Amino acid sequence: MTITYCRNDPVSGRWLGVNRLLTEFEVDFNFFQHEGRITTLENNFTLTVSIASITQPQNDQLLITMTDSTTRGPFLLPSAVFSDRGAWAPSTPYLVNDTFTMNGTLYRVLFAHTSALTFDAGATDGAGHQFYAAMMSSAGNALPTGGATGQTLQKSSGTDFAATWGYKLPTGGSTNQVLLKQSATNQDAVWTTLGATMVSFTPSTASTLTSTNVSDALEEVAATGGSTTLRGLTDVAFSTADPQSGAIIYFDGSHWVATPTPITGQVMAWDGSAWVSTTQLFSNIPQNSQISNYTTILTDGEKHIFHPSVDTTARTYTIPANSSVAYPVGTVITFVNQNGAGVITIAITTDTMRLAGAGTAGSRTLAANGIATALKITTTEWIISGTGLT
Repeated sequence: MTITYCRNDPVSGRWLGVNRLLTEFEVDFNFFQHEGRITTLENNFTLTVSIASITQPQNDQLLITMTDSTTRGPFLLPSAVFSDRGAWAPSTPYLVNDTFTMNGTLYRVLFAHTSALTFDAGATDGAGHQFYAAMMSSAGNALPTGGATGQTLQKSSGTDFAATWGYKLPTGGSTNQVLLKQSATNQDAVWTTLGATMVSFTPSTASTLTSTNVSDALEEVAATGGSTTLRGLTDVAFSTADPQSGAIIYFDGSHWVATPTPITGQVMAWDGSAWVSTTQLFSNIPQNSQISNYTTILTDGEKHIFHPSVDTTARTYTIPANSSVAYPVGTVITFVNQNGAGVITIAITTDTMRLAGAGTAGSRTLAANGIATALKITTTEWIISGTGLT
């Protein structure tokens, strides 16, 4: 395509002209050629360089990196500087971006002015300029004032949030006394010593007893020549002679049985059919060391899953869903990441695990030298907290 010029280039001979005025056709043809070239550029336009990333190298800087590794910036970001003036004061000059507190709320000054004698959060200069903007409000008192040691919070009426301090149980009482209801009225109870006449029962169909309280029943046993102790009753027999100190007496379905005398340090556990002595109580937190990805099992409850320093690879330890492993509510599993060990991700499958304090759900990361404890609080929810946990 050739452009027709009217005159020669007077500067450096960059083009030659026809040395006359152009005809209408020549002018139109020049426009036609320009339009064609512009259309070609528009239809074949390609962007060879674009933005690759935008970063913030400093708090007040913005840096743009292009796909060809060139950069734009850094650009200085504007920032607001606040000046803390403490508590609001009357008849005091305030400048824009001054901050002050009033009635538990933090305010920022929007328009320079001298404060009035009394505070008004909606104050203006009369020309539409608002003086203040609330930035943050502190929560009001969540609990009523007063109260004494040992008292609990109780509803004082049916109105929302109406509560007061009070004792959950009546005051007074002495060792071994029990709480006795005096009437059907709520909270109408007193401490008292439990008497035999206060305890009632339904006699067995095989028993000759007719009384329905313990005191009268014992009198019946004595009147028929028996003893008032279990040992003297005809339907009681022991498999190992008389019970010894510390033994447990239980009914095995047909008669009374006494367990063997326990030794120091043992506890009694029900094995499904009888009470047996055992020492299977942990006096520490047993360890389960894992150097690979691991899903906890039922017996990991009350243990700690240990990631040793010899394994510097990041690992994932997973708590399975309740539908897979039904840990009892109250189960605690502790995770420990030793110094120098790889990062641990503590995950959960379809159930919920929340971070204590924040309440956010999802997997958590435990850094080296970190320790975290997960507590099962409902059938499908755990709460986790610890040091080095994010």
